[in-house]
Amino acid sequence: MAHPPGAPRSPPSSPPTLCRSAGLQRGEAVRPRGVCLLCTRTRMQMHPDVERVLFSAGELAGRVKELGRDLARDFDGRRPLLLGVLRGAFVFMADLARALEPVPDSTEVGFLRASSYGSGTESKGQVTVATGGPDVRGRHVVLVEDIVDTGRTLAALVGRLRAEGAASVTTCTLLDKPARRVVEVEVDHACFTCPDEFVVGYGLDFDERYRTLPYVGVLKPDMYNADNTSTGR
Repeated sequence: MAHPPGAPRSPPSSPPTLCRSAGLQRGEAVRPRGVCLLCTRTRMQMHPDVERVLFSAGELAGRVKELGRDLARDFDGRRPLLLGVLRGAFVFMADLARALEPVPDSTEVGFLRASSYGSGTESKGQVTVATGGPDVRGRHVVLVEDIVDTGRTLAALVGRLRAEGAASVTTCTLLDKPARRVVEVEVDHACFTCPDEFVVGYGLDFDERYRTLPYVGVLKPDMYNADNTSTGR
C-alpha cells in the first residue's frame, strides 16, 4: 500500500537485540532500549540499593516453572501439601504452586512461620517455630523455603514435621547457599546455588525491605553492617 503524501511516517522499529544477562538464545528479541521482555534486567529498573542483579525475573520464572513440572510428576496421586515458610518464601511459594502442571489431585497449600534472626543479619543460633499450622499427619509435605544457608531453620522444620507424623517431607528452596552451612541438612530441590553474597528480592528481605523486587539482587554493602553479614537461614 502506498504511503499517503504528507502523512507522518512511523519511525523504523529498532532491530531486535539480545539480552545477555538473561541468557536468551539467538533470535529471542527484547524491547528497544534494552529492556528485556523476560527479565527486565536494566540499569533503569534496578533498585539503587542493589549492587547487581543475580537472578533475573525471567530466570526465576523459567526455573520455577521447570521445578513445578518436576514436583507435579513426582507427587501425582499423592495429595501433596505445600508448606511455605513465612515470610521470605511467599513469592516463591505462590509462583511454585501455580507452576504445578498438571496439578496433582487434592493438592493443598499452607504456611509455617519460623525465625532464626531478628531485624539484623546475624543469626541468633536458635530457631523459633510458631505453633499451629496445618495438620500434616499422613501427608506428603513439600516444605518450601526462600533460602537455605546455615541449615538451622530447615533442619528444625523437617524435624518438627516428621515428629508430627508427616508421611514424607520433601525440601525445596529457591536459593541454596552451601558456603554458609553449619548444620548438615538435605535439600531435595534447589532452583539456584547462591554465592556467598547478601541477597534480597523475590520475597527475600533486609529488615523487611526489598521483598517486592521482581529479581534476586546483591545488596550494596553500605546498606547493612559490613561486620554482620550472615542471613542465618
